[in-house]
Amino acid sequence: MRHFSKNQYSRYGFTIVELLIVIVVIAILASISVVAYNGIQQRGRMSAAKSELNNFAKAVEVARINRGTTLLGVTGDGNSSVSQTRMNNSIDDISSASGIDITSLKKGDPWGNYYRMDENEGESSATDCRQDRIWSTQDPSLIVYFANVSPSCT
Repeated sequence: MRHFSKNQYSRYGFTIVELLIVIVVIAILASISVVAYNGIQQRGRMSAAKSELNNFAKAVEVARINRGTTLLGVTGDGNSSVSQTRMNNSIDDISSASGIDITSLKKGDPWGNYYRMDENEGESSATDCRQDRIWSTQDPSLIVYFANVSPSCT
């Protein structure tokens, strides 16, 4: 009968402590990469939303120039932000008036919320000079204001 010393057994595998240390290190590395990925994903969404709002703003400006009126005159709606249906109708009106296809904005912002728009200028009277605006509800920095176009407001 052969007897093996303790040192001979230790050469054939890992101890439970060594395996646990490796598992803990892998878990720490995985959690770091998940946090980094979420930060990158959030920055990507912000960038996409800013780009979409800029395209939206360009279409609004072209529509106002083409129609020679305020945003309210283009959409015929005083507050498109009330519902997604009204917002989608306003997107169609702006797209038609500007000749720029912004219908992809009906899907909403990168977080799944629909964009909001408030046609303020001239809403309550011809001398109402509140600025028109479009925005995403996800972040307060994602908002675009438009210069007034009414002669009484400029």
